[in-house]
Amino acid sequence: MGRTCATVATGLLLLLLSAPTFSRSSVASASPHSPPERLCMMSSLKITLRANDGLSHGGEILIFQNRSSVACQNFGFALVRVPLGSGPLSNQNGAAKRSAPGSSVNAIDQMNSYAGGISGSVPNQRLTLPVVSLLAYSGSASATIVWNEEGASKACPWIRSIDLRWKVSGVRLQLSYPHLLCRGIDVTPIVPGSSGQLVESG
Repeated sequence: MGRTCATVATGLLLLLLSAPTFSRSSVASASPHSPPERLCMMSSLKITLRANDGLSHGGEILIFQNRSSVACQNFGFALVRVPLGSGPLSNQNGAAKRSAPGSSVNAIDQMNSYAGGISGSVPNQRLTLPVVSLLAYSGSASATIVWNEEGASKACPWIRSIDLRWKVSGVRLQLSYPHLLCRGIDVTPIVPGSSGQLVESG
């Protein structure tokens, strides 16, 4: 019985983290929790971005709000891809460069970054991915997306939107203004609340 449940749970997690045209590179630690039986569907979520920029980097807090009459759960990392701008960006004084049409960058999974994520309350603590319950109509969860906006002496690609894949559905979210993308883009795990941050007790 235990082995059967574990097999089903593993299948659900693979479904959540698989999506065509998206790829990922994960550094997440293994979780002792099983993925939830009732995963939130895209149709039941209101998904928004909140700016979380800092010195030399751009960032967004990705917020999931349950708008359905049924409680559901989120787990793990959202699949994030960022389309690169193929046209000119006149207000960046030569710092932005055009990318080939259809170019994009896939976010890399990180347990934490300087913009948020999961951290421990004691040194060298083993971090785990939480199963986040979202109450009907009011529950919320969040993750952070962060990238470097300084490219030294070279011009950088620019971005204006973020593509999010959740289970088998996707959505494009618009940034409030264009950003430079000079080095990589990271996404942190989904955590409770709307801050994009979680400190686990030792």
